[in-house]
Amino acid sequence: GLFLAGVGLSSLAGGYIAEYIGLRETYLLSLVPVAINLLLLLTTTEPKFHKEEFDSKFWAHIKSSAKVITSQPIAFHLALFLVVAGMLRSTQNEFAGLYYIGLSLSVVAMGYANAGKWIVGALGQFIAPIVGRKRAFKLVPWFFISFTAFSLVTNVPGIVFFLIASL
Repeated sequence: GLFLAGVGLSSLAGGYIAEYIGLRETYLLSLVPVAINLLLLLTTTEPKFHKEEFDSKFWAHIKSSAKVITSQPIAFHLALFLVVAGMLRSTQNEFAGLYYIGLSLSVVAMGYANAGKWIVGALGQFIAPIVGRKRAFKLVPWFFISFTAFSLVTNVPGIVFFLIASL
């Protein structure tokens, strides 16, 4: 949840940086955390015993998963559905920027909408244990349908629903 809140705040900051400094600078400033992460990645070493164990378990897991998916049609269709849903979600996220351009909104508005999306995701993670699994399974279809329906409204509030539906 905290990670998603951080992503939300960085989206908001990115919108302001792009609006008042420039789009190029937003990209260049994002290179700083990338460089820090690469440096950490290159200086971190993995213990040998973990790697050998991981490699053997990983390939065994892939083989057993492939057997289950190919032997049971329901598992195959579920896996196929998850892949297609993931592709649709990615497409929705990637083309959200065109929504802003179509409504002639600034990048700050885009930052606010993306921040709202990620903060809603963070709140969902905090609230999930309170709601419980049984109630959540009953509520999920209604949330999905309502956010998808509102995301089809091409106005400024529709953008937030559009982005939340892509969670």
